[in-house]
Amino acid sequence: MEDFKELKTFIRLWSFSILCLSFCFFISNRISGVKWRLLFFLPVITTFFLLPVPLSSVHLTLATFFHLGWLANFKLLLLAFNRGPLASTPPLDFIKFIAIAVLPINPKQTITKIQIPNSDKVDIDKSVPNVSSHPKVTSLNLVKEAYVNYLAYKKDPDLYVLPSFFKQILFVGKVLLLAIILNAYQYKDNFNQNFILFLYFTHFYLVIELVFAAANPLVWLLIGYDFEIEPQFNEPYLASSLQDFWGRRWNRMASRILRPFFYDPVRVYWTPILGKLWGQMLGIVVTFVVSGLIHELMYAYVTCVWPTWEVTWFFVLHGVCSAAELAVKKATKDKFQLPWVVSMPITLSFVLVTGFWLFFPQIVRNGVDVKAIDEYSFIVNRFRSIWK
Repeated sequence: MEDFKELKTFIRLWSFSILCLSFCFFISNRISGVKWRLLFFLPVITTFFLLPVPLSSVHLTLATFFHLGWLANFKLLLLAFNRGPLASTPPLDFIKFIAIAVLPINPKQTITKIQIPNSDKVDIDKSVPNVSSHPKVTSLNLVKEAYVNYLAYKKDPDLYVLPSFFKQILFVGKVLLLAIILNAYQYKDNFNQNFILFLYFTHFYLVIELVFAAANPLVWLLIGYDFEIEPQFNEPYLASSLQDFWGRRWNRMASRILRPFFYDPVRVYWTPILGKLWGQMLGIVVTFVVSGLIHELMYAYVTCVWPTWEVTWFFVLHGVCSAAELAVKKATKDKFQLPWVVSMPITLSFVLVTGFWLFFPQIVRNGVDVKAIDEYSFIVNRFRSIWK
């Protein structure tokens, strides 16, 4: 009965949030001034930060905070300044406005042209391909696709996408890996603590990536093929540096939202005073500090205890190290670069070690991990009973 009561609370909160977003939709179509938009949006933004408080479920709390306290709030702030995905021309219709506000949705990227030596230009379509235009899968096509994407990566890492066939194989592999991890939790009393934390890290990554990947067809059904759920991760285990990990591969929507709010203003303001490099470095550190504070708030919701600031220091540390990494690259003019087979394990090891040290202790100490695993067990058992 308590579980159904929690679900009812969740539904009521989200129903109320839709009403709040409807109000914002109405205001944005009738008021264009920044001050007035902010005046009307701020009560909604404050409300969205408080909505997770009545919830006790780890997953429902995190989902509410991520979609409303994080995505919707920052997108509404961008809209107040007539920026971001909600500030579309022509204006979005109601369904698209709501969906884009609460989901990591962006318009599909346009085709980017790159030069291939001794060849014509090749189109790299960064958007999700139309199903009807899929080429026949052959070994030659796979080799060509892999080669073109490799050249795109060498020209600009932001252009790199895995070949579609490899993505499908990886998706199946990730589903199987997640199933193995969930099943392994019943034996976790026999595991080393660091190995358990590694399972948590992998579990967190897989759940977010798979849920949003599986939700894309629903998005296309609701608002059309011109939009897609932006992948939150781009194979982060392949990162060759902290800048590559945080800027291009891990939680990409966070980078996209925090950049115009914190990195760009700090960099623009301080560059004339401190110089270009120090302006960039300060922008990086400030952005990571803000990210740490947001995670601290999220931890406060799920632990229901006063913050102990470990997760904030995790992001401060990574911000300082990312800024130092940028300084080294500028000083050496990118001439000193470790081979990828060396830099990749170093980067991943640093992320994991610092994560075990600062990111996970608040979760484990307050039993949030055990509670989350129990929720998974409840869902699995419920499905089994329905199936029988």
